[in-house]
Amino acid sequence: MKTDNITDKIYKKIQEQSRGKIFSIDDFYHFGNYNTIKSVLLRLNNEDKNIRVMDGLYTIPRYSKLIGEYSYPSIDEVANKIAEKFSWTISPAEDYA
Repeated sequence: MKTDNITDKIYKKIQEQSRGKIFSIDDFYHFGNYNTIKSVLLRLNNEDKNIRVMDGLYTIPRYSKLIGEYSYPSIDEVANKIAEKFSWTISPAEDYA
């Protein structure tokens, strides 16, 4: 499978998702191997087609009319995506519980 075809498929999948949703390399395993997908996501990031939140996590920020800027995922959304990536369970503690 050519990288260009994988790039097109991954970018189409990203565009289908709602803005502000976090996605990771794991979300695209069915398109190819880890290194290929990571390269595609980094290339899309360099072309300003997505934003790298942290290593392995990406998003397309949503525009907030209220504040007139792009808003990025909250720390809770990032934590939940990391937990999903590693099959962890997050449970509230202390005051949060």
